[in-house]
Amino acid sequence: MNNPYVQEGLKVINDTIRTPDRRITGVDFLPRNIERARACARQAGLGEDVQFVCRDLYEWAPEGKYDVLLSFDALEHIDGPKAFLQK
Repeated sequence: MNNPYVQEGLKVINDTIRTPDRRITGVDFLPRNIERARACARQAGLGEDVQFVCRDLYEWAPEGKYDVLLSFDALEHIDGPKAFLQK
């Protein structure tokens, strides 16, 4: 996979995966991006350590809170990002 955004995201995930009690979820509304991310996760040896959700961020309701949010080409397209993140 030669997508620099996916590769950088997987590098951050790979560093985070070593942290105990972590939960990593990738969210995208395009099924092809989810499948590509799953393939990259498998290739990186992360397999089942990463959950992927195919959903619009406006409609996605996570089951809990996250300590860190990584956004690749998404947050800048959201009106009122601060309010969105507080939700």
